[in-house]
Amino acid sequence: MKQLSVKQPATKRDTLAIDYFLAAHQSEHKQLTQLSESCHLVTVVTELIHELQKERGLSNIYLVSEGKRFADERVNQLQEVAIAEKAFRGLLNSFSCGLHHKASFYSRVAFALNGLDQLAPVRPQISKYQISALEATGHFSQVISRLLQVVFEVADRSTCPETARALVALFNLLQGKEYAGQERAFGAIGFAAGEFDLETLEQLDLLFDAQGNCFDLFLSHSEAAHVGKWREIEALDCSHELLKLRQVYRKAGTSPIPDAMTEVWFDVATNRINAMQELEHLLLADLILLIQQQLDKARDEMAANHDNLEALILQKAEDDTDGSLASGKETLSPDDPKAMGGLFELIQQQASRLQQLNTELNEVRQSLEDRKVIERAKGLLMKKHGVSEDKAYQSLRRVAMNKNTSLIHVARQTVTTLSI
Repeated sequence: MKQLSVKQPATKRDTLAIDYFLAAHQSEHKQLTQLSESCHLVTVVTELIHELQKERGLSNIYLVSEGKRFADERVNQLQEVAIAEKAFRGLLNSFSCGLHHKASFYSRVAFALNGLDQLAPVRPQISKYQISALEATGHFSQVISRLLQVVFEVADRSTCPETARALVALFNLLQGKEYAGQERAFGAIGFAAGEFDLETLEQLDLLFDAQGNCFDLFLSHSEAAHVGKWREIEALDCSHELLKLRQVYRKAGTSPIPDAMTEVWFDVATNRINAMQELEHLLLADLILLIQQQLDKARDEMAANHDNLEALILQKAEDDTDGSLASGKETLSPDDPKAMGGLFELIQQQASRLQQLNTELNEVRQSLEDRKVIERAKGLLMKKHGVSEDKAYQSLRRVAMNKNTSLIHVARQTVTTLSI
């Protein structure tokens, strides 16, 4: 650890306490620096997710219509996805080597990269109509889910209540937007086919409910300005039109629907999702600014404490010398807090501040902990019943709706039951 540079040396015990006191500040500064760089990765990941979501919807319409609709749009979208994926992989080449994260973070990134690799051979199958729209949706949704887990890992490592709250808000907006993207994809299947079977209708109801829960969590962790932006999205024409289109397929049930509404559905849902993306950009920009402000504050506090400690050490050395010469007695033992003077008070202040931050952080992190329980429940269901991640989530959501209870309550019960 870097030692303080002073005119008079402090005792070894004084210096050791000072070193560890400053190390706490240095650790906080390092964590903020890493979080700042991680947010740049999140920015790239969210762009890739957005492009994959659009490709998923276009692919469904292309498959159901056997290439009669959105063929050119899909080709163009493949290029947009390729650009976004290249940016993601390019950033990772330098990102992973320069930072120290938990093993779970690297595992999530590897899992996401593997999903992107597995998606590559699916695209030719889509081009040749060798895969169903539902199967294609499953592949895309799985990759997007893995990319969202990367964002979750970044949110989970925040050690500051303000940044944690902002990251939790961002993650829930992203998750809600993904459910909106799935709604667009499944709705596209029904409208392109000209009818909605009971399974698709049930899936759409589950996705509508899931969106609501995510957006409620987003709003509960958001600043007033971001809440205001969300209210603006709710007031958009596309949001009102989407409500009307939902009523169309619900009232029609399994009755035929004019397939000409396919483009209307896709455009309306896309406009709403694009508005959410603009809000994503705002949240990310504000988050990066917030972290930079915290970095500046931490840097200033560290420099101020460094200067204060130098002054305390010099004053202590002078007092010890003057006192010894005047009385002929030994100075106070370094074990006595009085011997540390103002350092003891600084350490107490730091401990109190960190304890307060930890209490606030635990309150903010509750939704992240709930997410972990839900992921655990999905994993257990997948292992026990051999179902996909989407099917496992649908099962949890269906039970919650049928019992009129919360998803987290069902997830906890599932984990308790299946872990026995």
